[in-house]
Amino acid sequence: MRRLRVSALLLALTVIPLGCASGDDDTSTGTVEVVVTDRATGEPAAQAEADRASRIKTQIDSSDVVRLFPPTIVLDGDISEHRKGTPERALLEWWQAFQFHDVKTVKALTSRATLKAIGPHSLADLVRHTGLPGIAVLDATRDADTAIVQAGLLNFQPPKPGAPPPREPTGSQPASFKMAMGRGGWLFDDTEFLAPKVSNLEK
Repeated sequence: MRRLRVSALLLALTVIPLGCASGDDDTSTGTVEVVVTDRATGEPAAQAEADRASRIKTQIDSSDVVRLFPPTIVLDGDISEHRKGTPERALLEWWQAFQFHDVKTVKALTSRATLKAIGPHSLADLVRHTGLPGIAVLDATRDADTAIVQAGLLNFQPPKPGAPPPREPTGSQPASFKMAMGRGGWLFDDTEFLAPKVSNLEK
């Protein structure tokens, strides 16, 4: 119906010259703007469509998406608990990128020494095809351009086989990770953590 109304209007405009419609013989050309309106709201159709899209976006609660992640995933809220520029935060950023199989970010947040020792292609394969457990950062000690971050690797054991994992960890294993300052911030610098994983992947 909307298309028919617009077609009829365009036809009328081609039949009636603009000069005749104005009642004078001014030789200047005029322009006529045709605005298609939404029948339900009466507002321009493009604006109505934009409003509908906006309403759909605002109805999506990001917390609903977060709740779908397994409890092992490092969330943005976990990272923001630590100050920017600290080795603790840098470790969590690296860990999250690994969990989301973000090869580019993992490489950018890994020290040159570790990249060289592991090999960029091997690290990329490791990130694409394996995962990391949950982690809780406890503390960090710094010495000039190096740091050691103490953490706990979290275990989420289901109550029975086939059951979903609990939201709270059922156990943890102590671990520490080497970080190095370079390229504008703290970088993951723990070859010993990655080497066995690469070896297992290549078997």
